[in-house]
Amino acid sequence: MRYLVTGTSRGVGQALAAGLVARGDQVVGCSRSGSSLADPHYVDLALDVTNAPAVAEAFAGLRQQNMLPDVVVLCAGVTSASPALFQSADDFEEVLATNVGGAFFVAREALRAMMRSGFGRIIFLSSINTRLHSAGGVAYNASKAAVEEMGRTLARECPVGDVTVNTLGLSLVEGAGMAADLTDEETRRKAVQLPRPDPISVPAVLHAIDFLAAPEAAAITGQTIFFGGVA
Repeated sequence: MRYLVTGTSRGVGQALAAGLVARGDQVVGCSRSGSSLADPHYVDLALDVTNAPAVAEAFAGLRQQNMLPDVVVLCAGVTSASPALFQSADDFEEVLATNVGGAFFVAREALRAMMRSGFGRIIFLSSINTRLHSAGGVAYNASKAAVEEMGRTLARECPVGDVTVNTLGLSLVEGAGMAADLTDEETRRKAVQLPRPDPISVPAVLHAIDFLAAPEAAAITGQTIFFGGVA
């Protein structure tokens, strides 16, 4: 399968792209600043996902090169840790623009191609924060809750063919993303709220992606699957 992974400059996006190419999958990665990942199976695409015309142009280019993805994994995201009463308007708007708007623009272009081909998988990344309601994460938590609802709605709007839209709600991922940015005390506070508190590995996330990407998962759409044991 061909994959498109957003947010490959760092964190979970970069780790997932590296895991996919290491096993021989073809991956197009995109980010604003570019990725350090170098592999014959990897193509790096400089793209600001919040720029809707640029996203449409990027997909037109992929179509011309016969590189449209079968599976899109939407990792691009930013966070802003701040109590709500002190959250700046600029930071709040940036989080929503990237985490919600950027995810939507990429998913929309991908779905247009997938509906024509009759096959495709959209996989949004959300967070256990939408269930733990972590203090100081009002913008991030709201953005990820919106992503979950967007996935359910898009699944309803794309009922034709073998095209699915699902979401993975990640807990702490070893060596990437949320886990790398938290203090030991913040990590402890999250862990005590989880039935399965241990950080998850990148291969574990890839396993979930493989499950949703498989042809046998055609009937699974509009779902959010959480790690860590939260419901």
